[in-house]
Amino acid sequence: MRNLRNIILAVLILAFFGISLLSAQTQNGYPPVVLDRAKSLKNKTVGDENVKELTDSVRIVRGDMSVECDYAIHYQKAGIIVFEKNVHYADSLRDMWAQKVTYFIEPDSVKAEGKVKILQKIYEGYCQTAFYTDRRQNVLMHKNVEMRQRDRNVVLTGNKGYGDNTMEYAKAWGNAHIVKKDSSGKTEITIDAETVEYFHKEARALASDSVIIIKEDIKGFCDTLHYDADKKYALMLVKPVVYHLEEEMRGDSIYMYIRDEGIDHIEIYGNASALSPAENGKEGELNKMFGKKIFIYLANDKINNIWVSGNARSLYYLYEKQEFKGINKASGDRIDLYFKDGKIDAIRIKGGSEGIYYPPEFAGEAEEE
Repeated sequence: MRNLRNIILAVLILAFFGISLLSAQTQNGYPPVVLDRAKSLKNKTVGDENVKELTDSVRIVRGDMSVECDYAIHYQKAGIIVFEKNVHYADSLRDMWAQKVTYFIEPDSVKAEGKVKILQKIYEGYCQTAFYTDRRQNVLMHKNVEMRQRDRNVVLTGNKGYGDNTMEYAKAWGNAHIVKKDSSGKTEITIDAETVEYFHKEARALASDSVIIIKEDIKGFCDTLHYDADKKYALMLVKPVVYHLEEEMRGDSIYMYIRDEGIDHIEIYGNASALSPAENGKEGELNKMFGKKIFIYLANDKINNIWVSGNARSLYYLYEKQEFKGINKASGDRIDLYFKDGKIDAIRIKGGSEGIYYPPEFAGEAEEE
């Protein structure tokens, strides 16, 4: 008999609440809002508005959307339903959990607050506040934003975030970061910037404003950076500079080609220069290379060879067992430098070549030119 009374009560609640919602949501082609279940319903007055309060195992559906929680309150006049306590929101695109979810009936939009977690086909997201606008298509995220592209091992973070309905396009800004990990979970590359955009299909990122790229012992700075995760390269634009240990590289544009264990090579274009402290040299003694293009190849995190072309010039300090042996200065159409154990081993000059050796007593002349 008691179970029968509970069933009758539940049916009455569903009918009463369903009718009350139905009158508020039939405009503009929106589907009806339906109360699927709730153990109790109470009419209350909040301020000057009559509201309906539901508790225990609440579930409300509308089209492809459903919301489950332990407490909900429907503000009929405002057209708002507030869900709290163990809130689980779901639709055809995503599942979402939060401490509080506010559903705006007429614009069909959602605001989630407090430890928000979002799961979609290709990504999972975390933040403190999420807004779904445009009939719950696109999301705007605030505070402690983290978007993980699971299938590509990409993590995008920032103070704010945005994603389209499928998260094929995602954007973070305000102290933004993007981290790409390899299949073993090891960090492949890290990019910091004011704004980072990520295009999932192309596995491509665009970073802008105060960009920093980090890979092992390589650190680069620029204002605009294009990163291609599949082709494994980063293109640095607008005042790019790269530091490798104590070496400094500059140009109009710089490409960094990446392999799992480090940087494969670096290509510098336009007003290219590379500076490095002289091996065993004194403070301020810098080996220098200049040209229209400089290609630097690395092996085991050490420079293996360098190609300089286009009005190529180089100046190298020569030391043997920490004894200064002079300066080698060269120019030509192309200069190839070969290294052994991180030290210069040979220099080859091609096309209009000129090479001058300055012994220690005349080293000052080379430095002045």
